[in-house]
Amino acid sequence: AKPGLFADAEIALGRDEHARLVPERAVTALAGTSRVFRIAAGSAKEIAVEVGDRTPDGRVEVRSEDLKIGDAIAIEGIGRLSDGAEVEVR
Repeated sequence: AKPGLFADAEIALGRDEHARLVPERAVTALAGTSRVFRIAAGSAKEIAVEVGDRTPDGRVEVRSEDLKIGDAIAIEGIGRLSDGAEVEVR
């Protein structure tokens, strides 16, 4: 390498089987607890999550044993959602 040349790099340090990447806008905080809303069977389920690293493309790592790969997560209208609220997926 020549002096003055730079490169960007990412290093994977390990994986957490309970960590999932979701859009940052899907995560809200209430009373110091971060949460997302999983959408299933026409209703919203509030899931408490631990927030981890953020990615440059606007995603954030969240951890919860209650969140599985493939779960649908609300990313719009979150301010109007509550646990058990009926939702319509568009």
